[in-house]
Amino acid sequence: MSESISHRENVLGTGEKVRIGSSSNFWLWSQEEGFDLSRTADLDSTTARDAIPPSSRLHLECQVSNVVLGSAKTALLIIDLQNFTLSRALRTGLPQEMFDAEETILKCAIPSARKAEEDLETLPPHQFRVFGWRTNTCDHAALHGIDFRDKHTASAGKFVHSGERQVKNAPGDDLGEVTLEDGRKVNAGRALFRGTWNAALHDPLAASFEESQKSPLPDGLFHKNRNSGMCEAMTDCTEYLKEKGIQSLLFAGMNTDQCVLATTFNAQMKGFDTILLNDGCVTDSPAFAQKACEYQFVNIWGFLSSCKALAEATAGI
Repeated sequence: MSESISHRENVLGTGEKVRIGSSSNFWLWSQEEGFDLSRTADLDSTTARDAIPPSSRLHLECQVSNVVLGSAKTALLIIDLQNFTLSRALRTGLPQEMFDAEETILKCAIPSARKAEEDLETLPPHQFRVFGWRTNTCDHAALHGIDFRDKHTASAGKFVHSGERQVKNAPGDDLGEVTLEDGRKVNAGRALFRGTWNAALHDPLAASFEESQKSPLPDGLFHKNRNSGMCEAMTDCTEYLKEKGIQSLLFAGMNTDQCVLATTFNAQMKGFDTILLNDGCVTDSPAFAQKACEYQFVNIWGFLSSCKALAEATAGI
């Protein structure tokens, strides 16, 4: 149930719309619908909105302002749900929230969205540091010396100087043989190398992907070796979306404040509409990192919605 907040000033009357953008790339805004991202009819279009098939306009409830999506121009992007990040054979102490997010994606986001070798020579040094080094603190609760209760990070002279240590986790490292939860042993392969078990989709998502290959609109799979799957070095996904005429993107996956956020940044810079599905996103960072991302998606970085809201929006299709 949504909560209504009274407006200090109503600029437009009922039924009036405002075009945002240019004649070739625009949104329509109204008090009734919020932001219409469907690009199906402009203000001066002779096409009546009622003549547009209802199934092509998806009303998605979001935090603060709702959106209308063009179902043929919308895609769901799921980031980094692979064995490397979600298999208990490789990682201990994984929080249940990670598997809850994956289950929500599988139950709500994917069905709704369907309804309507890596070259080490090209990897920059920071990618090796992200995966292959850890801070020399007892646990993640140390927050790398950053206290979320303080407005500013410590100034020079008060910085934490714990240093870092190298761990066997960087791209290209041999992860060796691991034992799965069912007792089977598999060769995990070199970390994050295409074609290895560790870089493959996590089993529940892999099963869903394979099932989609039998449908007229099969899911796509794009490999990346940067935080962002849509940066200048990673063009396959962007080219595919443009070829298909996709304009609005729904984001889910992990980690919210890392690879998901980086991809949304590049997507927005390339002109795509960006909507974060918060119950389908999760991170191993402190809780305030997730909250900060959600807060900014309410307005600055796009829109904030959920997988469950997407399922409700497509329930009648």
